[in-house]
Amino acid sequence: MQLLIATKNPAKQNDYKQILQSFDIDAISLKDLGDPDDVEETGKTLYENACLKAEYFAKKHGLPTIADDSGFEIDALNGEPGIYARRWPGYEATDEELIGMVKTKLADIPLPKRTAKFTNMTVLADKTGKIIASGTGYITGFIPLQPSDKRWPGFPYRSCLFVPQFNKFWGELLTEEYKQINFRYTAVKKMLGEIKELL
Repeated sequence: MQLLIATKNPAKQNDYKQILQSFDIDAISLKDLGDPDDVEETGKTLYENACLKAEYFAKKHGLPTIADDSGFEIDALNGEPGIYARRWPGYEATDEELIGMVKTKLADIPLPKRTAKFTNMTVLADKTGKIIASGTGYITGFIPLQPSDKRWPGFPYRSCLFVPQFNKFWGELLTEEYKQINFRYTAVKKMLGEIKELL
């Protein structure tokens, strides 16, 4: 039996496939199934949103399914924007608007207090849609006074979060560097026993 990756994001699909392949797990995506469907993320937490997606697509396709949700948490802003990473101003914002909001909201915050993290919550549902496991991963760092000049379309916060471990912005990490701190890898590894048992 295959494991379904419940996301339409091509980069995320590839990331999960590579991670799962490293554990000898056969996975397919919604794209592989020709499924253009989507689920409205009405949850109030990353966990709730991930569960909504995993439950829906597991039931729809009768396959064990993983789904996730991610959020960007700035400590000095009490965890904002959190799960509203893309809708921080109250609507679907552009990359530049979000980068600008980070800069504006932290304008008076000194460098030592500009810590932040990107959180990933991945959940596993069996083929009936029952959630049986979850895992969390983090990428931590701080937000410099000026964002990176580089842009990664669709990933505005990669221009904002600096990773001290590699002395680079998140978006500048090489593939091998990213693998070392890949929060999806961390989350999947925590559920590995349950995934293999299901399959």
